[in-house]
Amino acid sequence: MLAVMKRNEFDTMDDRGLCSACFAPLIGEFKNIRVGGGDERAFYDSLTDGQQALFMFRIYYDHVIHSPEDLYWRSAYYHAQPVIWSSLKNTLPLIGEQGILQLAEEIEGFLAERNYARSLDSFAATIQDLGRDAELLASFNAFYVQLQQATSDSFNRLAEYIRRHADDFIQLTNESY
Repeated sequence: MLAVMKRNEFDTMDDRGLCSACFAPLIGEFKNIRVGGGDERAFYDSLTDGQQALFMFRIYYDHVIHSPEDLYWRSAYYHAQPVIWSSLKNTLPLIGEQGILQLAEEIEGFLAERNYARSLDSFAATIQDLGRDAELLASFNAFYVQLQQATSDSFNRLAEYIRRHADDFIQLTNESY
């Protein structure tokens, strides 16, 4: 599942565009597997370490960056799936995402302290929880500010990693058309 691009595209693409171009075939294949009832774990295990890091970063980032409510619900949802949560935490250091890793660990500690579900069988978090719990709201507002600060250079670091490990992400062609 490599992105295919011309050498000159790779050399001139901006950081966010490069990250998106490399993520597109991964998320496309994942969605096909999910819709078809395929083995999502086998898909994930077939990715290179770098692809796993890109996949986990984008799956998390794309869902949580919009608001404190999204950060709360998606974090609680992934926290209730220990394999996904640990995959996120284990892949972030590879791409230099120490700030997001620290944030994930702080959120994990907060959720654990409040006995949040560690299984989807008992998952009950809703976005409305923030409106009913002032401490929860204040915490996730603060976590959201921390997220924005931690991710301000994320795409630059990720693109730098992709450029250093292009063979893990891209099939380059020399075609000039």
